[in-house]
Amino acid sequence: MALDEMLRGHLLEPEHLRNDDFEAFYRARMAALTGLVAEARGKPVVEVQGAEEAEVELDMGELDEGEVIRELA
Repeated sequence: MALDEMLRGHLLEPEHLRNDDFEAFYRARMAALTGLVAEARGKPVVEVQGAEEAEVELDMGELDEGEVIRELA
């Protein structure tokens, strides 16, 4: 199928999209892009799981959506 070939050319797996399987889509996309980066750099990419930063709770109070975006930026 031509559409499948086009999607794969952009490192997208058509089956994950058709099955609405975001987790599989994300894992496959991350692996494909990581492979491209490793190839371009000529060395492996180190994958870090989780953030090293502490979680911070934001008090959004009565902000409207535009203010929330500015607060998070």
